[in-house]
Amino acid sequence: MARKICGVGVNDADYSVTFYNSDGTRGHCPYYRKWASMINRCYNGSFSTYDNSVVCDEWKYFSNFKKWMIEQDWVGMELDKDLLYPNNSIYSPEKCLFVPKELNSLFVDSKSSRGECPMGVSFDKRREKYESCISIDNRKKFLGYFDDQYSAHKAWQNYKVIILREQLEKFSDIKYKNIIISRIDKLLLDIENNIVTKSLHHY
Repeated sequence: MARKICGVGVNDADYSVTFYNSDGTRGHCPYYRKWASMINRCYNGSFSTYDNSVVCDEWKYFSNFKKWMIEQDWVGMELDKDLLYPNNSIYSPEKCLFVPKELNSLFVDSKSSRGECPMGVSFDKRREKYESCISIDNRKKFLGYFDDQYSAHKAWQNYKVIILREQLEKFSDIKYKNIIISRIDKLLLDIENNIVTKSLHHY
């Protein structure tokens, strides 16, 4: 009988997806690990950012997901559902792709750490100012203090455009370049119209 994950995903593999290495450590089939992680993000209730995300019926069966994954360039990559299609909430073969971690990290919104402030902004209680910062290669760069959060956010928007333009040179795959270009266009449109950029994943 096929084992279910989160009551939804069906592990219909005809082999053991877990094993023990020669040193006694436990290992997992890499295809199963990616599939189970996807199912857990959507259905185990521990990931609030995935509350509205679901897996298509086809991919609820491990064997179907594995067939798709085998054909992808996936080694060292992360599975993503909404970089090609912003606002997409369904994991499916038509909408998903594997992307380098470096690309995915460009669009993290850090909502849990900034609270109600716009992207790139936090409130400094001691100074009673809004601080604008941006992440570059996992290091925080200070952009300045501002009297209002919208000025601080605009500083972040402008610098984010600079960073994304620089990152374009690092990727040769046209899919990845187009993803970055679409985010640059989004930011420029927001800047021109004085719009707060709420996310670079969902818009």
